[in-house]
Amino acid sequence: MGGTRDALQQAYTGEAKAALRLKVFAEKAEEEGYPQMANLFRVIAWSEEIHGARALRVLKEIKTTEENLAESFQSEQGVAEVAYNQFVKEAEAEGNQAAVLHFSQSRDVEETHAKLYKEAMNHLLEERETTYHVCLVCGYIAMRGVLLRWLVLTAAVLMASWLLDGIRVSGLSPAFLAAALLGILNAVFRPLLILLTLPVNILTLGLFTFVINALMLMIVSAVIPGFDVRGFWTAVVGALIIGAASWLLNLFIGGKGRVERTAYIDLKQRRGRWE
Repeated sequence: MGGTRDALQQAYTGEAKAALRLKVFAEKAEEEGYPQMANLFRVIAWSEEIHGARALRVLKEIKTTEENLAESFQSEQGVAEVAYNQFVKEAEAEGNQAAVLHFSQSRDVEETHAKLYKEAMNHLLEERETTYHVCLVCGYIAMRGVLLRWLVLTAAVLMASWLLDGIRVSGLSPAFLAAALLGILNAVFRPLLILLTLPVNILTLGLFTFVINALMLMIVSAVIPGFDVRGFWTAVVGALIIGAASWLLNLFIGGKGRVERTAYIDLKQRRGRWE
């Protein structure tokens, strides 16, 4: 089966390259005033994408969304930390400055991709919509509303302290600091813990996530003066309240999830292509 698997991998790689190349050819044809040729390139690119997707399915590379996110996160980290660093060194040795610029920018963008996947893993169980902005030159993807999410999380922390006797906040400053640290822990460590405890989470039908959430809140309580969480079960309920309150508040504050150009032109997906 090894030979067949290698053949499928080569077929997938070839189809993926062909699809991307043809899409770029279509854009060039549009620029030169050949709309019919552009349509032809796009149609064939779509066909190549179908072939590539079939190869992936035969390879059984398409798994659950949670597994796909984890694998994508690891892949982006490897590309950014290993592959592109080597590409930059080789381009510098050859004196190819255009390639150096391309590789270095791509490496930095790949790192942001890893952060986006980590953020998505963190909110996997939430129905949260996010606005993304994509640079048409380097492909950088940015999210809006970091400060806004901080304020929302602070409000959720204060709400939890108001509802539960076991959570005490001595003032606004501890609430802001607790929300900031909780946001950092949720963005950095929580996805890794979810990944490491994935088998347990599957066996408990996702219930072990509540334990992880409680752990994050207890860590914040241990670090931030003026923010006190008394007991494990208080942390479990508090984490639930904070998560629910954040979700409800974001319903009123967050915009519709969409992919946009940096000039804020809405992109719509038609037949697998963003237009």
